[in-house]
Amino acid sequence: IIITLISPFIIYIFIKDFLNNKRVSNNKYLVSIEYNNYSINTYGYIDTGNSLKDPYSNKSIILIDSNINIDKPIIVPFIALNNKGIIKCFKPDKLFINNKEYSNYLVGVSNNKLNLYGSNCILPNSLLEVI
Repeated sequence: IIITLISPFIIYIFIKDFLNNKRVSNNKYLVSIEYNNYSINTYGYIDTGNSLKDPYSNKSIILIDSNINIDKPIIVPFIALNNKGIIKCFKPDKLFINNKEYSNYLVGVSNNKLNLYGSNCILPNSLLEVI
């Protein structure tokens, strides 16, 4: 009787966990960035809330957690929830997402440690349209 009462709850937990893992894996991509003879290889996660764009060039911004030295940074102002500031960005020499090259994006270096579902890179929601 106890097993009969508990089994629907256990099945619900397994199904919920399976669907959540499937959603996360569908939004996770291999990202390779090359800039000034420096290469970054990581996993990126498409965050549907990331609509950060450079207001001057209208390019979407990919956020990374890295200590890369930027020669001539592109300064981009941002407003996020109850926070505003600037982020240093650069135009990568080469940008690959799942081994496909993209050119119309900037890369912003985050001062905060990024870890979104095991990814050190946050991809903009505009990539959903082109991937």
